[in-house]
Amino acid sequence: MSQSPNPNSDQVLTSIYSQQVGLYEQLTRMSDGLAQALTQRQGTDIILADMNKVMNQITLLNQQLAPIREQWSSSGCQPSAELARTIKHVEKLIVGVIKQIDGAESSARDAKNAMVPTMSEENAKRRMRAAYTSASRNE
Repeated sequence: MSQSPNPNSDQVLTSIYSQQVGLYEQLTRMSDGLAQALTQRQGTDIILADMNKVMNQITLLNQQLAPIREQWSSSGCQPSAELARTIKHVEKLIVGVIKQIDGAESSARDAKNAMVPTMSEENAKRRMRAAYTSASRNE
């Protein structure tokens, strides 16, 4: 015999997802400063540690969500308009955070590459010829 769904499940899910919205908004603000911190090579440890704390809170909420979501989805219930909006908002924030972190990594990589001197191919050939010439004179 299947259990009837808890009539408050939709409200509980909405509440937990709303908490996630707040946490993902925090991550969004934190990831804003991540690119600058990575580029300047300052403060990344603090930002990443803070982001990790927020992600741990999100993980705890996901653990709370799992059994409720399972019971709710197996009951065949449809989400209320508020729950559907909240879930869409969470999805949008997740995508945004991922894009910001990818952008921060890309900016940091570009900044790092800009610090590494590059040598033109022609300059490299000249240096190699000079090295060979010098080595052959020393023989």
